This record gives sequence, structure tokens and C-alpha cells, in this order.
Amino acid sequence: MKKPSMISILLFLTGLLCIIALIFFNRTTLHQILTTEKEVDTISEQITAKHDEVKQAVDKYTTAIDTVQSNINRMKQKQQTASQKKTQEKAEITEEATEPDTTEPETEPETTEAQTTAAETVDVPTTKAVIAQDTTPEPVIDTDFRTPYEDKILEYIQSGTVSAIDFSLCDMNQDGIPELIVKAGTCEADYMVSFYTYQNGNVVIIGSGFSGFHNSCYYDRSHGQICFAGGHQGVGSLEWYAFDGTQVTMAGSEYDIPYTDSDSFAQAVAPYGDFAAVDTTYLFDVAMDGNWEVLGYTKSGQFVDSDQPGWDFSMIENYENGF
Repeated sequence: MKKPSMISILLFLTGLLCIIALIFFNRTTLHQILTTEKEVDTISEQITAKHDEVKQAVDKYTTAIDTVQSNINRMKQKQQTASQKKTQEKAEITEEATEPDTTEPETEPETTEAQTTAAETVDVPTTKAVIAQDTTPEPVIDTDFRTPYEDKILEYIQSGTVSAIDFSLCDMNQDGIPELIVKAGTCEADYMVSFYTYQNGNVVIIGSGFSGFHNSCYYDRSHGQICFAGGHQGVGSLEWYAFDGTQVTMAGSEYDIPYTDSDSFAQAVAPYGDFAAVDTTYLFDVAMDGNWEVLGYTKSGQFVDSDQPGWDFSMIENYENGF
């Protein structure tokens, strides 16, 4: 049997080395491809996460604007109704005070003109004085609450656990000291409402764990209570809260109130009470990186846009009991 030549052996070894090199190259290339695919997937997930964050921020801003617009429209309607009612009442009071008595008094022939004049002088001023009299005492405001309430809001800001803070003041039990109402969270799904009061130099929590989902703070003048009113996807809700001087409790609720837009929402909830928007300051830190800004305010039922950096406690410093 003829032995293979040296050239054949070299060719065989060369081919074998090429095959081994090709297999190694393919394996390395496959590993690089898989690694690149994983990196691309990671980047894609990061982009998707950022997109979701941006979308949540946009949804939150849109929801806030819709809620505020609803507040504005509702307040316009309430103010118009209240103005018409006051004008009508004033006209009725004026008419009653000035309407002459058409009944001729039965007098003796001896009645003097001076006696008649004296009687008229007594009747008219007395009636007017009763109409104008208002003996309701104004509540005395304890201004010491201002700095402690501001410090409480700063605790929320510095906690690093929330990206939105809405805070309001309202004297819920009419003792001259307003309660601090805070709605805070990272999105509409986890907003929670807490109530605080100022007692003996300290800020004391008097209620917490209440839902802040798609709602805003109002005062129901017909019940004399705070009411969180809101709506989502055409279904409205109302939740009333009462403070007995010790604890805040939910005093009542109405759910599944149908509506189609902000105007119809105001009409839908009108039969349930006389609602007035409570002055509120809206703070946002969408990225939760410590860069807070004032989105705006609700003042006297009107939304005022701001977008100024930082935070603003002027509503606390300038508080006046409007209810």
C-alpha cells in the first residue's frame, strides 16, 4: 500500500486547521451576536420605560388640567347662581323695608299730627335695624400654625417618596384654626389624602389613608364639610369629610354619577350640595430628582398657571377663612 505523500498530509492538516478555525470563528461570532441582541433588548427596555414615564407624566398633567378646568367651570356656575340669588334676596329685603303701609289706621279725632309723626319715626328705623343686624362673631385665627404647616409640607418634599403634592387649608370645625389638607403620591393611582391640625404648638395628624384618585378639594356649604369631588371615564364621585375636633371621618359619599364632560360634571353633582373650590397649591417633581416646581394654584375658584421652580407657601402665609 502506497504511503501518502508529505504534500497530501500537509493539505489534510491545513484543511483540518481551517475547519477548526471556522468552527471557532462561528462560535465567537454567534456569542457576539447574542451579546449584541441582549444589549439591544436592554436599551429597548430602557427606552420603553422612559416612554412610559413620559406618558405617565403627560397623563398626570392632562388630568390635573382637566380637573382644574372642571373646577373653574363649576365655580363659574356656582358664582353666577349665588350672585343671582343674592341680588334677588336684596331686592326682596329692600322692597319689604320700603313698602308703605296701605292700611289706614283707625284714629280718634283727638289724635294729633305730632303723635302720628312720632309713631312713624319709631316703626321705620326699627325695621331697618333688624334687617341690617348681623351678630355672627368672626372666628379668631391662631397665626402660629403657619410655620409648622410649612414645615410639614417640607417633610413631604424632602421625603423623596412622592412626585406630586396638593395642599389646602380649611377651618373644618370653625374653631379659628384651619386644618391642613394634603393630597400626595406618585400618580393618580396612589394619591392619598391626609388631614392635619395645629394643637398646643404641634402639627397633629387627624385623618389619613383616604383616596385621592382623580379628585379635588371642595367645601360643601350646604353641609358645612370638606368634599373631595372627581370623576374618571364618565363616572363621578363625591366624598364628604367631617372633623369633630379630634378625628376626621368620612361623613358620606355618592358614587357612579354619570357625566360626559367638565360642564356636565358640574351639572351632575349640583343636586348633591353647594360646592366651592378650596384654595389649593399644586407642587410637582415628575422625575423625583428633587427639582420641584409650582404647577399652579386654585384661588377663589379660578386656576392660576405658574410653572415656577421650587415651592410656594404664600397660600398658608396669606390664609383667610373664606367659608
